[in-house]
Amino acid sequence: MRYRFKNLFALLPTLVWACSSVLVEPKGQPPEVSIVGPPPWATFLRGEVVDLEVTASDTDGVVAAVWLYLDGRRLGVDSASPYQFQWETRGERLGPHSVRAVAEDKSGLLSEDKIGLRLRWGDFAPEQLDDGWETSRAGVEGIDVGNIAATMEKIDAGGWEFLHAILMVRNGKLVFEEYFGDFGRDSLQHVQSTTKSFTSSLVGIAIDRGEINSVDDVMLDYLPQYAQLRDADNERITIRHCLMMAAGLQWNEVSVPPLESYNDNMVGHLVPDYVAYFLAKPSVAVPGTEYYYNSGCPLTLGAILRSAAGVPADAYAEQYLFGPLGISDFSWPSINYGKHVGTHGSLYIRPRDMAKFGQLFLQQGVWDGERIISAEWVAQSTEPRLTVFGDVRYGYQWWFKEMNGYDVPFTSGHGGQHIFVVPELETIIVTATGYSDASMAVEQQNRLINLVEYRIVPAVGSHSAEEGG
Repeated sequence: MRYRFKNLFALLPTLVWACSSVLVEPKGQPPEVSIVGPPPWATFLRGEVVDLEVTASDTDGVVAAVWLYLDGRRLGVDSASPYQFQWETRGERLGPHSVRAVAEDKSGLLSEDKIGLRLRWGDFAPEQLDDGWETSRAGVEGIDVGNIAATMEKIDAGGWEFLHAILMVRNGKLVFEEYFGDFGRDSLQHVQSTTKSFTSSLVGIAIDRGEINSVDDVMLDYLPQYAQLRDADNERITIRHCLMMAAGLQWNEVSVPPLESYNDNMVGHLVPDYVAYFLAKPSVAVPGTEYYYNSGCPLTLGAILRSAAGVPADAYAEQYLFGPLGISDFSWPSINYGKHVGTHGSLYIRPRDMAKFGQLFLQQGVWDGERIISAEWVAQSTEPRLTVFGDVRYGYQWWFKEMNGYDVPFTSGHGGQHIFVVPELETIIVTATGYSDASMAVEQQNRLINLVEYRIVPAVGSHSAEEGG
């Protein structure tokens, strides 16, 4: 009896194998797959259509399908050999891209192959949308595309990871539109102090409409709710003085870190009423004589606008500025628990719409045949009035700098949010950025101004349109 059980135990492995071979059929080998074209790290100009070819075979049966993925996004699927795909590169980001082919056989076994490809800048018109912009190619509109391509190579090489967008308008047409990282065409950009230039335009519209009488009106005459703060210092300050950043009140916003508790702008956000904080500051200069960067000025202009027009700045802009420009997607948050719309720096807007604002000023206040701002206000607000430093001057919430021989008015927001208007070249240049370290924002801003001055403006000012363009 013991002998029989001993033999039975010896046979167990054989019995287990026999049963498993009956119950489970071996799956065999996974298919073989290879991306055969184009070769790894081939370079293409964006705007081209790239043909991709994949081979796949299975020694145990039939390949059911091949899937192709671009940067993790499915580009297509093919179930019949030869496996061929196309990549439409228009609108794709510049730089490296990952292509992955996955093959599956009838048994459900998978295999994959990967290659990298690279996109360089190509001179193709931005996508034509129903948003008021006509688009065209940069070369057709007289821009040196070789210079622009070299600039994009410089950016692609690294060190510009803070960039969100660069756009160019020439001859009234959108000719260049680049977005970086996760930022896209429909993303809203926090334009920081470029908001101030929008606020200035609203004051101009209110003057055109007769809701504000004149820039020479005393600002406190429009703010009866702050009558208790009126004194010999602030009752001399006019709307013009606020527009010029020359209120003459003591203010420390630039020479201290922006998030420090003793930065006047930060204090204004923390107190119950930023405007009251601004008005209570002592005088240190005769109003209108010296430039002092002071975000209390445009915030107070927003309060004046609300008092004069009876609606907050965001609603006023929606009716008289954004609406006529065809701008519907924006955000303009308030501060002090809703007491004031952030007319000093809170606006969020698309870069394409930033360009519209620049084009409005380039066209002397007219957009799509409709006058939105008077030509007189455009001329007044973009006239340099005070010197800030060197060749940088200031108007009514607009900056001015000579760039490659051209006098350029521009808006400026912390970290590099800019709208450059180059009237002599019929050109608008928009830059937008993000930043994770506030201490780097000024450096970013200066680098972008230099990029525009020494690379982009010369690309426009030193070239002529392509023949037949």
